[in-house]
Amino acid sequence: MKIQTNQLTGFAIALFSLTACGGGQQAVIGEQSNDSPGSVNHQDTHIAYSQVEAGVWPPQPVDISNARTYVNTNPSDSIREIKHAAALDLAMQNEVAVHAIGTRFEVLGSYTTGDKSDPFKTTEHEIFNYNTNQVVTVTVDRNNTVTVSQAPASDYQPAETAAESVTAISIAAGYLQSLGHDTTDLQGAALLAHPTAQQVATTGKQFHAHRLIYVTFGYGAGTTPLFRATVDLSQQTVIDGGPL
Repeated sequence: MKIQTNQLTGFAIALFSLTACGGGQQAVIGEQSNDSPGSVNHQDTHIAYSQVEAGVWPPQPVDISNARTYVNTNPSDSIREIKHAAALDLAMQNEVAVHAIGTRFEVLGSYTTGDKSDPFKTTEHEIFNYNTNQVVTVTVDRNNTVTVSQAPASDYQPAETAAESVTAISIAAGYLQSLGHDTTDLQGAALLAHPTAQQVATTGKQFHAHRLIYVTFGYGAGTTPLFRATVDLSQQTVIDGGPL
């Protein structure tokens, strides 16, 4: 079983850019003219095509040389992660925060707010407490002061994390196989479940009261899913599921 999460990676963005430009088409604008330094001889403009392997996705170029892998050397990303980790560690030492977060939780996101010129920015962590079904927001300001706020899951929930997707897909696969459905060679995809329009009209809530993840299984590559299941991560159970 393969797992697919709802995260758009840098590779996916690069791949989108590649396919949007013609799937391997390379435009060569021109060759430098001898008329004047830096000028372009537009009569020499041509289009060159690099070939890709047939039947392979993502597209894999062939017959190319001097290929180089791009490595992000921007230190700001790693510095931001270090600051987030340090702020979360500080929050975990705060009695009020620890009580609000509980023993079963998932860090849904970490954010930095404040003026870009300020090296001591405020860090905010959104954490889901599966025992109380509360979204806990822990804020650590520039003075390392920790503040905590909570909201019911029915009021607000951030998107699912990669770890939650893996857990939900595993629970769903076990449930479906217990019903006699084989998901071994299928791809699993997970997405935060939202109430139907009718449920919203009845309850007035845009989110479920528990942490529900909608899981589908299929062959991927744009094919219609074959099975589905709604997983309640708060209770580690499946609400319903079966063939589509």
